[in-house]
Amino acid sequence: MRFFSLAVLFAFSCTPAGDKDVPADTNEPVDSGEPSITDADGDGFDSSIDCDDTNVLIHPDAGEVCDGLDNNCDGNIDDDDPTVAGQSSWYADTDEDGFGDANATVLACAEPSGHVDDNTDCDDTDAAFHPGATEADCTDPADYNCDGSVGYEDADGDSAPACEDCNDDDATLQVATAEVCDDIDNDCDGTVDNDASDAATWYGDADGDGYGGTQFQTEACEVPAGYVANSDDCDDVDASSYPGASEVCDEADNDCDSAVDEGVLFTWYADVDGDGYGNASATTEACNLPPGYSANGNDCNDSDAGSSPAALEVCDGADNDCDNTTDESDALDASDWYADSDSDGYGDPADSQAACSAPAGYVADATDCDPGNAQVNPGAVEACNAGIDDNCNGFSDDNDPFLDLTTTSTWYSDSDADGYGNPNAPIAACLAPSGTVADNTDCADAESLIYPGASEVCDGIDNDCNGLSDQNDPGLADGTTWYDDNDADDYGDPNSGVVLCAEPPDGVLDGSDCDDNDFSINPGATEVCNTSDDDCDGLTDDNDSGLNLSTATTWYADTDVDGQGDPNVSAQACLAPSGYVSNSEDCDDTDASNTSALCGCPNIPSTVSTAVAGGHDQYGYCWYLTDAGETCDNACADLGGSNLADDVKAAFPANSAEWPDTCGHPSSLDVSDWFYNNENAASWSSTGATGYYTLGYGYVGSAYYGKCVDGTSLNHGTFPGDPNTSATRSVVCPCFTFP
Repeated sequence: MRFFSLAVLFAFSCTPAGDKDVPADTNEPVDSGEPSITDADGDGFDSSIDCDDTNVLIHPDAGEVCDGLDNNCDGNIDDDDPTVAGQSSWYADTDEDGFGDANATVLACAEPSGHVDDNTDCDDTDAAFHPGATEADCTDPADYNCDGSVGYEDADGDSAPACEDCNDDDATLQVATAEVCDDIDNDCDGTVDNDASDAATWYGDADGDGYGGTQFQTEACEVPAGYVANSDDCDDVDASSYPGASEVCDEADNDCDSAVDEGVLFTWYADVDGDGYGNASATTEACNLPPGYSANGNDCNDSDAGSSPAALEVCDGADNDCDNTTDESDALDASDWYADSDSDGYGDPADSQAACSAPAGYVADATDCDPGNAQVNPGAVEACNAGIDDNCNGFSDDNDPFLDLTTTSTWYSDSDADGYGNPNAPIAACLAPSGTVADNTDCADAESLIYPGASEVCDGIDNDCNGLSDQNDPGLADGTTWYDDNDADDYGDPNSGVVLCAEPPDGVLDGSDCDDNDFSINPGATEVCNTSDDDCDGLTDDNDSGLNLSTATTWYADTDVDGQGDPNVSAQACLAPSGYVSNSEDCDDTDASNTSALCGCPNIPSTVSTAVAGGHDQYGYCWYLTDAGETCDNACADLGGSNLADDVKAAFPANSAEWPDTCGHPSSLDVSDWFYNNENAASWSSTGATGYYTLGYGYVGSAYYGKCVDGTSLNHGTFPGDPNTSATRSVVCPCFTFP
């Protein structure tokens, strides 16, 4: 009905001239030449912006609703428009059983593919599961009908079997229970919240503007599609009319405040000259464009139809296009002027301006071929100047018949094409003619291999035209380098090389001698241990891998750093390698205490029953236990010694520091004294009286010798006065056995 009323009102507003209540318009309409802009549906938006000027409900300010139309003219319809109102909830139906997944919801005007308006499917991946599915076998553990129960059970005690009860955990849910809005099938009729006793009242929103009318009402737990919770719309067939809507100029109460078109009338501008542009100082207000008016006030002269923003500027002293400037460069009849940047009176054809009169620095001529050079123009004289067309006739330098010959250069014939010219054959031209060069220094223009800069070779000819030939020319290229050989070892001094065409006396071709004053030193010599680089390889002695090892010394590893070398681990070198010594007397190179004086002691099979130590002690003695009655002199003699006391005296002088006092006795009783003073035998008697035993090696004449140790070690009676007779006594003998 609203649309019909608006159409009728629009018809009445366009009453023809013959109506008796309206004076006839005797003036013919003025054709401005502009296309007619209308608002056929009277919704306040003309056809230039109204996407459907036949439907008053469709215009840019309309609200988008689910009706299959582009209500707000933004190019998007229904779900494609992010502002659409009135969309419904749809639920994914993956198994296509007609029941949707409540956890997979989308909002849309129309049902999307693969979606339904139901959300009660308990397994949307299997079409056998959905509310209402048949469960013929109560023993089947699957809940096909999504009621939460399986088998013949009655967990809630409401006398309804689990396979027939819609909720066997709640005795209040059965056929006799009243349905309420709680998303539960309270009355077990297979539907949820239908005819609920506490359902809300909803109002139809026919125009989808979010406000409902009173003509359509329904009750439901959730808002139905096309309904809202209020009934505040004053016109529910017009989506542009609702509380809070923007009032538009359409003779309707858009904001439902009981007032029409308040504050939204359009301003129109008088267009006296009918050029489509109005006078900003002559206005009126209306919803639609009155006759004789324009929608803009941009005319700068409303009494002249030739002046408007759409007019073309011409050179007439007037502002034809209303841009506040007169006779500007875009005037229709403006002339072209050419820049004369070098002020030579000739213009640049590539740099022009259109203007009604000549701009500063511009001329009417456009024939300058070099506008940046005042010396180049059609009136200039052609000269040799690197190909510049001075007179702008299309020819330059030698190609221009008007060339000033006083500006040419002199060129010289190069018959042998070696880049050097004959000084006796000059030619005048701007650029070098074919077969000529600027150089005139060729001393043989018929020989292409002879010219300044050529390589001087050994041929008796001055190849490079410098007046010198062969080895007299310091630039000789193919000579041979010869070296002085002062020591006559066939290797020359590298610092004496000279390039010659012929071999000089005492010259050699090899210049690699590192000492040309020593015949034995040259690259062919053998490296030996002498601290010199014999073979001239930059390395000496041990650093040279070519060392003749027959000249080297044999060194022995000294792992225990005792100064004695291991005879089984050796190296040959000029100098001792780190950790090596010159002797090989160490019998145990892992123990610094076993020097050459402490190596293994030999056996004495004929006289000794037991070797006490098995190796030298720190003083170089081997210790043996004799047979009964055997003396140390006899035992030690078996090792190759003669008189043991004499051996000791030779090795350790009196009071020698080599023999410390091991018994705590006065220095006169030091071990060295024992062996040195073989006449002081009586003093050893007292050793036994102090609790010490002397481990003697026997008697020499009437003197007794021995070495004292703590009495707890060996308690053989070995000192004078021992009740044992010498015939039955066994003694421990130290035998001096330096290797």
